[in-house]
Amino acid sequence: MRRAYKTAGVDFSAAGFVPVLDDKPWRSPLGREVVLPHFAWAQAMAAEAAAQGDNIIPDTMPATQVFLTLLDRVVSAPDAARAEILSYAGHDAICYWAGKPDALRAREKSQWGRIIDGYVAQQMPWTIVLGLQAQPQPEDSLHRLEQALRALDDWRLGLLLLLTNLTGSALASYWHAVGNLPLDDFRQAAFLPEIFRCDQAGEEAMTAPHLLPKFAQLDHLCSLLADYASGRPQALALTISGQVQGVGYRAWLQKTALSRGLCGYARNAVDGTVRAGLYGPAEQLRAQLTDCFTGPAMAQVRRIQVASIDAAEAPGDFAILPDA
Repeated sequence: MRRAYKTAGVDFSAAGFVPVLDDKPWRSPLGREVVLPHFAWAQAMAAEAAAQGDNIIPDTMPATQVFLTLLDRVVSAPDAARAEILSYAGHDAICYWAGKPDALRAREKSQWGRIIDGYVAQQMPWTIVLGLQAQPQPEDSLHRLEQALRALDDWRLGLLLLLTNLTGSALASYWHAVGNLPLDDFRQAAFLPEIFRCDQAGEEAMTAPHLLPKFAQLDHLCSLLADYASGRPQALALTISGQVQGVGYRAWLQKTALSRGLCGYARNAVDGTVRAGLYGPAEQLRAQLTDCFTGPAMAQVRRIQVASIDAAEAPGDFAILPDA
């Protein structure tokens, strides 16, 4: 596919962060406008697009593939996503134990058994099956899991579905998604039989050619999930266009940012925009960006472009800088 755009970036709209190509919103294969809940996600899409040469190579755009898949497959149909996850849980991989040899049984008990014990502590017991003969799981547990899935927003639900598709285990994937299973333990549990076979053959599982792509995909999905759940401070550069000079926009931005515990700066630019830097927790930054569309009474904001900046340069307060 030939590259048909010159630039890639990120805008902010009232709905969220919008990856843009040549200043136009990105659209999914089904024609939906891409609006993401997290700046790091939109930035990742823009960076992957910007890194393409004359021809677009989808395999070099893993974040883009994930978000477009989630938008068209999950965000538009969350009930179907929940049903698919529950279908995995009804015959979950970590509930079917080989039982022998003893070394494999011990590993299943240690890694899978610990996860199942965690569910039991939350009144969600699961039936352990020796062999591959399918057995039904407790209806009460499936119902409780369904209620837990309904507490997840569509994006986190979508990442959980992709993890479940990859690993064959809704139970291990959900346990990781809610913070009960560290990444290393999740990786070991998700691919326990394959890792065991490598160990028995004297092969290093973490570098085995047939497992490396799976590990890489798992780690990527888990990193996106961690980004989404993170409330760590962010540092964003804004270019605010419209009627924003001569209307008290910088003073308003200073006052409202400080009221949220944010620091940063604002200045007028010769092109008529206001250029600003904002530093602080993700939740407060998102609220400030939303308010930036309104601004003071005389302002008329047309567009907000967003980029990342070095948090190490954050000032201790909020400064109004000379025009530039």
